[in-house]
Amino acid sequence: MKGCAGEFMTRLTIRPTAFHYGLQTGSDDDCIVLDGEEVVGRIYRTRTSPESWTWALSPLRAPRFPYGDAGSREAAIAAFQAAFDMNEANSEEGTTLLA
Repeated sequence: MKGCAGEFMTRLTIRPTAFHYGLQTGSDDDCIVLDGEEVVGRIYRTRTSPESWTWALSPLRAPRFPYGDAGSREAAIAAFQAAFDMNEANSEEGTTLLA
């Protein structure tokens, strides 16, 4: 599956980065992840391999800036979701992800 418009991960929404920021050009393979209206991360296809995707939580949400690479878009979404969920659980306990 290519692109990211309109896809959902639990309460998170994935939108093309260019569309979100009102740019005229951009790629469907470069997406931001929103929690409501707040940008909480990014998922994008890397240029090194057609099936290599990078995901990252926003450093504003997770001070240790968790990120990683995955072999597919779906795997990147799953890894992002797991990191986001862990960060949310740790935030509720008063700790931060990977601190």
